[in-house]
Amino acid sequence: MFFIQAEKNYNPAPSHVLSEVMRNADKPMRVHVFAANGTTEQEGHGFCRGGVQPAWGPEVLEFLRESFERQQPAAAY
Repeated sequence: MFFIQAEKNYNPAPSHVLSEVMRNADKPMRVHVFAANGTTEQEGHGFCRGGVQPAWGPEVLEFLRESFERQQPAAAY
C-alpha cells in the first residue's frame, strides 16, 4: 500500500500510523507526504486530483511497477 498526502492536508497522521502498522506486519508499503498543495487544508486534501503531470505520478507508477513485479511467479526452466 502506498500512503500519499500533501503536507497541508487536514491530518497526515493516519498515513504515518497506518504505514507503521503495515511495516510492523512486514507488508509492502511506502509513505510519502508531499509538499503543500495550495494554502488551505481543503486544497491540500485535493492534491491527488491530478493535472497533467501530478507530483506524485512518477512515484506511484514506480511503486505499482515494483508491486506487480513482486506478484509475478518465478519463470519455470
